[in-house]
Amino acid sequence: MALDEIAPEIQNLEVFHGTSPQTIAEVLPLSTTLTFARGQTILAQNAPPNNLYFLCSGRAEVVLHDDNGQKVVLAQINSGEHFGEMSLLTGDPTSASIVAADTCKVLVIAPEGFRYLLDRVPRFRENILNTLSLRLKKANYGVLEAHAKEMALADMLSDRQGKYGKIVGRNREVKKIRDDLLKKWADSKSPLYLVGDKGTGRELVARSIHRCGSRKERPFIAVNCEDLVAGGAAEKLFGQFGYLELVNGGTLMLKNVELLSPSVLDKISEFLKHPLVDVRLISASSEKGYDSGWLHRLASETVSHLFANVVGIPPLRNRKRDIPELLNHFLNKYSSIHNRPTPLVSKDAMEKLLLYDYPYGNVQELEGVLERAFLLAEDNSISGEHIFLGKVEEKNGWKYNLLQLKPVIQAIQKKIFPEGLQWAVTVVFAYILVSCFTGTGIGPSAQSLV
Repeated sequence: MALDEIAPEIQNLEVFHGTSPQTIAEVLPLSTTLTFARGQTILAQNAPPNNLYFLCSGRAEVVLHDDNGQKVVLAQINSGEHFGEMSLLTGDPTSASIVAADTCKVLVIAPEGFRYLLDRVPRFRENILNTLSLRLKKANYGVLEAHAKEMALADMLSDRQGKYGKIVGRNREVKKIRDDLLKKWADSKSPLYLVGDKGTGRELVARSIHRCGSRKERPFIAVNCEDLVAGGAAEKLFGQFGYLELVNGGTLMLKNVELLSPSVLDKISEFLKHPLVDVRLISASSEKGYDSGWLHRLASETVSHLFANVVGIPPLRNRKRDIPELLNHFLNKYSSIHNRPTPLVSKDAMEKLLLYDYPYGNVQELEGVLERAFLLAEDNSISGEHIFLGKVEEKNGWKYNLLQLKPVIQAIQKKIFPEGLQWAVTVVFAYILVSCFTGTGIGPSAQSLV
């Protein structure tokens, strides 16, 4: 390109405003302009130190390719900004590629011109230093942001390891889920809708699907939509460090999905359709499939996208033959946790467990009953008196679970309670009877009544 065509491009750049014509004349022979089509690489990653580049028009992206060949866009370069100076200053290869996002016109200045400008143009030198300072701040912020994201994800996944085991039972529907549906849905990206009562194991099924597929090394996050509604669902889902960003490449489970508004569900559906989004969605509800009134409030496209693949999970009252197997599973689990032998279950205890319908929590309620019985078990045996069924009414105010105290558990196991308490009551009652018959040791004296 002729020098008289390059001069206007240099003079239009803000960094050269006020630069003398003589200085520009010295740089002109060391400069040229190039045009790049959209998608074309302007400066390749790992290239040796080459030139200084100014973007005269258009937009470009700073792109990094990881070891797997995945493209990561780090930043955007706008008209008037420059790049390539870091390699010229350090002598190191370029750390990322610069790719044209639009048709770009680029001013290219040779290394000799770059050094000349550093020596002769204070404004240029200050601009280079300011740019490097800003990029360093951005890098520092990026490290902090990545650390915050890692901590947020770790917080979400805390206390999850080992809490969820395997799907247990011989019920026909349960076997179908375990033997067929896990394999069928494990590697699918299609959203899945789990329908079942509270405590039936919806999260266990969702986690099992995640563990069986190619996403098993990626995050699994289960979110209760009740918490989303209370704190602003859109921000928690789509905002910075939102669940959809943190779970990228993994699985997001939305529990009690019927609590989300139609607008949020529509937005989730559109988000998942984006070709660059890699999130598997599993929704869960206790509502009964397509007969649910809340589904009729949604757009048909959202329903067909998010809730077309329905998996029903049976309640425990419909699969009581599985209770003995579940019982062994949970008692073995708590034996391992507490380093104690697995207790035997008496006939009357088993009868109580089989006759009850578990309306408040299904398998989750059964596990709570068995954990309590395990802690109370005497002589490594669970009897009917250790089985407490039904919902415990919660009252407002301060409360504390005494069974969390080891001395209380030991007192019950050693029969100090209730036998010790019964003996104490008996002694006190006998003392009161003797005092009443003899007229001594209790109450005011006869003289005091005169």
